Amino acid sequence: MTMWQQQSALLDTAESIKDLQARMEKTKKARGQLLLELGQQQYRQLMQQGRSEEVTKIMEQDVLIYEASRRIRDMQEALKPHRCTSCDASLDKDAKFCGSCGTPVPQPDVRPKQACNSCGSPQPLDASYCACCGGKMEVTA
Repeated sequence: MTMWQQQSALLDTAESIKDLQARMEKTKKARGQLLLELGQQQYRQLMQQGRSEEVTKIMEQDVLIYEASRRIRDMQEALKPHRCTSCDASLDKDAKFCGSCGTPVPQPDVRPKQACNSCGSPQPLDASYCACCGGKMEVTA
């Protein structure tokens, strides 16, 4: 075998190794996704069965994620300039109507809240299901 053939064979081997590693990483990622989906299905089943002792730690994490997501959304909204949805005029933060065209300004959700029975996150009184954990809300009078 000539020097060139040896170098070519080494290069082919290196490329084969790189291809195999890429396929292996892709397969690992797909496997991880399948395990994640399986775990989520099992988690939902345990929740539906009312087996809270098995899911308490996960639910605590769900609540933290939900609350952080909600706070991030609220902070991002607060950073946006307040503009009229009809005429794009600048609005005062407390405006209820646009001073240029009179269009009502959407107001923040101030409905009374109740704690979810499953995860404890605050939910509107008229919610049928919790937006955080998906648990069925008890009807309050």
